[in-house]
Amino acid sequence: AELSSGWSDAGDVDTRWLGTVLKELRRDPQLSNSLASLRKLRVLPLADGRLESAAGGAPLHLLGALLAGELLPRDRELSVFASLRLLHPDLLEAAAADSDVLSVLSLLRVETLTHDALVLSHLIPALASSATPPAELPALFCLVHRLHPRCRSLGSEGQLRRRLVAARARLL
Repeated sequence: AELSSGWSDAGDVDTRWLGTVLKELRRDPQLSNSLASLRKLRVLPLADGRLESAAGGAPLHLLGALLAGELLPRDRELSVFASLRLLHPDLLEAAAADSDVLSVLSLLRVETLTHDALVLSHLIPALASSATPPAELPALFCLVHRLHPRCRSLGSEGQLRRRLVAARARLL
């Protein structure tokens, strides 16, 4: 806790060092006793520059490695991503390189965001939400169509159309 008290934003965190710490924590036999305390520490850097704890609030998300590679920089600027509390991409690299890091993040209740979860739980609802700025709708619609082939639960284009209609998506 003392270490993180001097951190004000994600730029203060050395994500390589944090990855090493998470990896070592995985090997600690007392980890399960420490999880509640660990979740309260503001040590997790977010993609938007904030520093967060894993306790309370909306869940933290880590993009799946494949999904992260498919998102364009302009996609991440859409308002739907601001509400996701995405972990910093450097932490994604640490988790992709070592399953122990991913395991501890999972124990801290960080959720890995898959294609299906992003499209079905976030993008399609954003297309239906009146809170989504109208100027973002074309980009959201294109992103849904770009990611759709990777979604296991959305087989055909027709199935995607039915989901969009059922959600009352605001289309172009």
